Amino acid sequence: MGGIGSGKGFRFDRKRTKDFVESYKCLDARSFPYRVMTTLPAAGVRFSPHDVELHIFKDKIEVLYQVGGERRIYKIPLSVSPGNYGNSRYWLICPIKSCSKRVRKLYLTRDPDDMPLYLCRHCLKLVYRSQNRTELNRIIDRKWALVHQLGSNSDLISDREKPKWMHWKIFNRIREEIEYLNDEAERGICLMFGYASMSEAFKKVLKS
Repeated sequence: MGGIGSGKGFRFDRKRTKDFVESYKCLDARSFPYRVMTTLPAAGVRFSPHDVELHIFKDKIEVLYQVGGERRIYKIPLSVSPGNYGNSRYWLICPIKSCSKRVRKLYLTRDPDDMPLYLCRHCLKLVYRSQNRTELNRIIDRKWALVHQLGSNSDLISDREKPKWMHWKIFNRIREEIEYLNDEAERGICLMFGYASMSEAFKKVLKS
């Protein structure tokens, strides 16, 4: 399924239709290490992250909540897969039966009755923040990441800015990539505003 950010070309001021996973609290399967989980008592243990009462068992998590004074429960199944060096790891299963995806994280939302729901990002239609960035954003981010890798704050890199520990071959390759990304960023900005080149853009700015 194509998500936000799929396809090619530069897009400006694109409307976002999905929320970010980073905006949601979550249950992470890494919070339930296998060696600890195998030692749980048969009666389970209580855990209350995000002000939500959970009952943790070896094979499931029960979410406890109140609706109109009535105490209710729904279950989040757990799955185990073999890991490296003879270890194993737990996964969370999305409690929506039509989904039941095995995932590392479930994200907290609430229904109109304030019932806490831990669902996978697919059911909640969530995307990662990086998925919502345009191609131009990524080009600019990549350029400045390389500039900062060289310890500089300018994209005009001189020979004097080569780190002492870096070989000239690697330094020149990074500098060439910075120049290439800078050209691509300028091209993207021109396309965004309908200019043929940056010089044309500057001339129009000066005339205004």
